[in-house]
Amino acid sequence: NQYVLYIFDENGDWSYTSSALTIGAKDISNNTIAYNVNNAIQNTGDRVYTGKETAKNAVVQGINIPFDIDYTGDLVNVGTVKVTAKPIDSKSYKGVVSGSFNITKADVSSDLVKSTLVTKEFPYTGKVIAPAKTDVNVTDKNTNDDLNDIVKSVKSTTNVTEVGSTSTITATVEAKDTTKNYVKGTTADIVTADTFKVVARDLSTVKVVVDSQRKKMTGS
Repeated sequence: NQYVLYIFDENGDWSYTSSALTIGAKDISNNTIAYNVNNAIQNTGDRVYTGKETAKNAVVQGINIPFDIDYTGDLVNVGTVKVTAKPIDSKSYKGVVSGSFNITKADVSSDLVKSTLVTKEFPYTGKVIAPAKTDVNVTDKNTNDDLNDIVKSVKSTTNVTEVGSTSTITATVEAKDTTKNYVKGTTADIVTADTFKVVARDLSTVKVVVDSQRKKMTGS
């Protein structure tokens, strides 16, 4: 905006006219981004992966005016999120305030990982049921990402043998270097939410083999 200053003497006669004055928008680019975490302003916005969209809690320090704040990047998975703040009143203020924060890997845990049964019935064998890795499906609780490649071992949570017995399956998992969102080497035991049942064996599928016997004849 441009303005001109006119000066008159006490009789109202013109005395002076100034050159045009320009009042420019205030540049806010030297301000900084911070984060309002639990009502406390913090300079670091880094946070650990939770499987859910992270809070959009950026604020601009040093000036109390309304801003449009944009977030560029994945707000759920591990990575860097860029934050850009622009003043809503573009006539009075100019410039952009920018910053960033990181979403970092979490320890693998039963709070973030789930396991469900693929096989819900096991035939009676007379021995303790020994499930295989393929009998469970391990995924991220929130994103449903497949985590079956980090399953180290599985076992029946309870040793069951008899027909009608039920049990969950415990899968032991260990994150790899390439595991998305989880810290390499962290482990957890993940118990299935559902249970399997021991059922009677179908003997129609049993193949019976009779060994031939030879009778040895002796004589005088």
